[in-house]
Amino acid sequence: GSYDASYDGDEDSHGATQSTPRAGGTYSYDYSYDEVHSVRAWAPRREPGCGCSGYSNAHGYGSSCKAWESHLDPRQVPWCYVSAACGAPDVRRGSYSEAYLDCTPVRDPRPATARRLSTARGRRYLLYYLPYDDTPCVTGPASSCASRYYEAGDSYESRGSRHFRRRAKALAGRAGWRSRVARARVAQFEARTEKDAFHPMEVAASAAETEAVRARCAASRRPALVWAEGRRYPIRMLDRLPLRWLGRGVAPPNATAFRGEASRGEFFVFQLGVHAPLRPLQLLPSWTGLAMGGRPATRSSSGGGSSGSGSGSSASS
Repeated sequence: GSYDASYDGDEDSHGATQSTPRAGGTYSYDYSYDEVHSVRAWAPRREPGCGCSGYSNAHGYGSSCKAWESHLDPRQVPWCYVSAACGAPDVRRGSYSEAYLDCTPVRDPRPATARRLSTARGRRYLLYYLPYDDTPCVTGPASSCASRYYEAGDSYESRGSRHFRRRAKALAGRAGWRSRVARARVAQFEARTEKDAFHPMEVAASAAETEAVRARCAASRRPALVWAEGRRYPIRMLDRLPLRWLGRGVAPPNATAFRGEASRGEFFVFQLGVHAPLRPLQLLPSWTGLAMGGRPATRSSSGGGSSGSGSGSSASS
């Protein structure tokens, strides 16, 4: 599974965040997970023989510090070709067998707080919070296979992921860390199949939202709340309220209703979720006969269908 968190704003061609130009041609880039910084420009390396050589390949790339091939690598840092005499440990050779290096960011010398306030927005992150083995099914489509989720420490995890986790854990241990990082909003949730999805029934209401429900029930002396749910979204959480229910609102006492359409011969399924916000309750449910159009819905004497209309009729209980 993954969720896509994005910032409002624009993203430049090599995957870094780029803000509106400020006075003096300053742009804001962010290549850090836990520290936000501003980059004024990109400069050639200062090691002997490691400055931009001026050479450009057949496509005209590589003569100066620029993210030349961003369409091939969206996360590319500005780079340029360098002399073969460059001895930098991170020198690499590209498809034209020429040595090249990433350029050096020239950061804004202003205090960190000022830099944080001018941070550009628009960057997008895909966070894989439950990786799984996507080996194809042998006997059927992928949707019919049970997902085998990886355990922590399995070989799927990249070195970059482990490094990110260490940095994030260290940052979260500092006082006031929330004020040092940019805020993101969740744009969407994705899952291998709808059956594997946590959204919407396993996205829980916040503690503050749950407390507001409890306070409202205490004030109105309502010992239980009932939500009716169709069969598409199975009720999975037994100790938390789904945000989906609170978004639909709380029905007045004894007013919860569920309506749906059943096809001829169908075993029609629906669910009732009961929440006891004040104290534990023992439920003793009872059921009346099925009604259709305000009249009892019974089998006909011939045993074929109901006494009301046929396929597609509406029934409520």
